[in-house]
Amino acid sequence: MLKLSLAAILAFSLLAAGCAQQPDAPNAIGDAKRVVDQFLTAFESGNMDIISQIMSHDSSLVVFGTDAAEYWVGYPAVERALKAQLAAFKNIKLTVSDQKINISDQLDAVWFSELVGWSMTVNDQPVDLKGLRITGVLANDPGGWKIVQMHFSVPVSGQAAEY
Repeated sequence: MLKLSLAAILAFSLLAAGCAQQPDAPNAIGDAKRVVDQFLTAFESGNMDIISQIMSHDSSLVVFGTDAAEYWVGYPAVERALKAQLAAFKNIKLTVSDQKINISDQLDAVWFSELVGWSMTVNDQPVDLKGLRITGVLANDPGGWKIVQMHFSVPVSGQAAEY
């Protein structure tokens, strides 16, 4: 009888743990979405304080930009690049579409993708990028969701290799 009771308690505990996780998933996704959205809002306004708060500060942070030389590892490198961009870009306006956010079953990692219309002024010339592709990964740590990886790309017409 004792074995049956322990088995029942274990089974109930596992079931309860699994059920308890489900209501948290929408909240976790919502929290992660706020971080993803904060990045673009902070970039648009030039707010490096918010960017600093939502990005990982360890060596796991990796960001690919749109140019071949734009590959940064660690927050100090990313921060230098973002500050240089913000100094050069004026009147930044970002418009998000097709945002997709997914979360791991363990609620400890999020990956996202989105298309962004990016308008700005560079050297007194208007620049308008349509359909900029942004993907990224967030990790949930004790301080909340942090961006640990981002990749920006600009679509081009035609295929590099036909298939």
